[in-house]
Amino acid sequence: STRVSRSATCSRTCAAAKQAGSGIGVPILPPLLLTAEVAASNPDPLSVLRDGLGDTPLALVILFVSHSAALSNLVARLPGTFGSIPVIGCTTAGEISASGYDNDSIVAVGLPARDFAVDTILIPDLSALDQMALIENALGKDQPREFPVVVAIGTSMLRQSWAADKMLEAD
Repeated sequence: STRVSRSATCSRTCAAAKQAGSGIGVPILPPLLLTAEVAASNPDPLSVLRDGLGDTPLALVILFVSHSAALSNLVARLPGTFGSIPVIGCTTAGEISASGYDNDSIVAVGLPARDFAVDTILIPDLSALDQMALIENALGKDQPREFPVVVAIGTSMLRQSWAADKMLEAD
């Protein structure tokens, strides 16, 4: 089965407030995140996810892919699916979807370009990573609100120690 959902929490909330008569001064804002989901067994999941995210210009697409999905097929079909929008992702042992905790699905999260600026950096070898240079490069852009997101493959035994080091340094 194919499930597609598009986050529209703010739009629904604002519309309900307007309908209740409190529409004066209530901003009608687009959702901060867009989401779409599809069954991992779908023969063309990327098209379903692309269509589910809609036509809002995106800064980034994040894919959370069930371990049961045909990953090699998904990766082979990925180039160009979202145009020039960067795509990052990881496999999961369960996905958080519009219906709660889910299995055997692919969830896409779109970060709208109007609200997000994104730089992606490929780190091919965590053991050779110069952590301070990366932090200075990635977080030195003088953005008013910035945060790093690290997606590391599960087979990398260094990911936990790297993340733990960063948490200890932040204290």
